[in-house]
Amino acid sequence: MKNSIFLKALEGCNQSKGFPVWMMRQAGRYLPEYQSIKKKYSLKTLFTTPEIAKEITLMPFKHLALDAAIVFWDIMLIAEPLGFEIDYIEKIGPVAKKNPAFKNSSFDYLYQTMKEAKKDLKVPLIGFCGAPFTVFSYLFKDVKKRLYCEPEKVKVLLNQITQMSIENLKGQVHSGADAVQIFESSAHMLSEEQLKEFSLPYIGKILKTLNVPKIVFGIGTCQYMSGFASLDTNAVSFDWKEPIYEIRKKATHLKSIQGNFDPHLLYASQTVIQKQVEKVMGKMRKDSGWIINLGHGVKPDIPLDNIKYFIDTVKNYDRNYC
Repeated sequence: MKNSIFLKALEGCNQSKGFPVWMMRQAGRYLPEYQSIKKKYSLKTLFTTPEIAKEITLMPFKHLALDAAIVFWDIMLIAEPLGFEIDYIEKIGPVAKKNPAFKNSSFDYLYQTMKEAKKDLKVPLIGFCGAPFTVFSYLFKDVKKRLYCEPEKVKVLLNQITQMSIENLKGQVHSGADAVQIFESSAHMLSEEQLKEFSLPYIGKILKTLNVPKIVFGIGTCQYMSGFASLDTNAVSFDWKEPIYEIRKKATHLKSIQGNFDPHLLYASQTVIQKQVEKVMGKMRKDSGWIINLGHGVKPDIPLDNIKYFIDTVKNYDRNYC
């Protein structure tokens, strides 16, 4: 695995002819097999049943030539040992209910999923967690009010989420994760000052404990580029608000950068997809630390053929032949 194109790019030393590519929310809502299995079980059952979660983790490789896999799980389940019961409501998403009596403190199901998936994978496996503020932002409806009215209480919970995330990620690494990604999907809710107070320090604490390659993803990474780029991480995954080749000029010290095609591009014709992808690859062809991805997850109604075409365009591009 150490010689994989994905891990080499994370270390900033990809000298192969091509670029690595993987897709956030890999199985997600766009694969017909996933839609079929989702009709049989609740979403929480899918996350917490190892044999099913393994099947979904591997599902994209029936269709797509990806260079990494991401375990099928959900960031909000990290809050269950802290007394929050998490449920998933169709068309709404995760819903948290404070229940001190409910403390599901075991993540053995997740670790088992990863161990079993590793047996069949020929590419690196990515583990992940939500950044503490992102998890916090899904636990309450009055997030911003709490930041202003009870900041110290917020920080107590952020520290609890941080410690739980550290323990969880160490378990994921022990179970076979070759790299980990931290999702700060709610960074865009914060001012720059709040980002420095309620987000970055907690991500930093998590990163310091990990001895595998690390990626930090956020919506708002382009807006707060310097803050995210200051983290002790191998890579930052940038959203789609600024071209990746312009980002690279500003983030020269990062070993790797990830992203950042607009997910909506995949609604376009294949001619438009190819033109846009090849344009960006042409500008980034000398970069040995670029991992191609979307600036966020795959939209649920994007045609699978367009996702395949996007990846095939990347795979067929020889960056040394220019």
